Amino acid sequence: MKKISLIASSLVLGTVLFTGCAVKTGNDRIENVTQDNILNMIEDGKSTKADVRKTFGEPKNIDFMDNGLEKWEYHHSRSVQKGVNYVPVVNWFVKGTDDTKKTLLVLFEGNIVKTHSFSSSEGETMGGLVR
Repeated sequence: MKKISLIASSLVLGTVLFTGCAVKTGNDRIENVTQDNILNMIEDGKSTKADVRKTFGEPKNIDFMDNGLEKWEYHHSRSVQKGVNYVPVVNWFVKGTDDTKKTLLVLFEGNIVKTHSFSSSEGETMGGLVR
C-alpha cells in the first residue's frame, strides 16, 4: 500500500512541477473570449458604451481618431513556463514559455459601437545557450 501511495505522490508532484506557472497581464475578462463568442458579446450598430463596459470593464486605452470615432482597447496576455525550465542543467541550454496574446478594439460613433475587431495569437519565447 505504501508503494502505491509513493507512486501517486510522485505523479502528483511531477505534474505540479512540470506543468509550470502562468503569468497573466491585462484584462482577465477577455482571457476566454474567442472569435466565435465575441459575436454574442458585441453587436455593431446596437451595443452601447455601457454594454461594452459592463461586459469587459474599463478599457486599457481610450483614443480619439481623426474621423471622430472613439477607440477603446482591451489587452490580455498569458505566458506559461515550459516544463524543461525546471530540469537542472538542461535549463541552461533550453528554456522558454508558451505565450497567448489577445486584443479587442472597439470603435464608437457617439454612444454606439460602429465596429469592433478581436485578435488572438499564440507563440513561444525560447532562451538558453541553444536556441
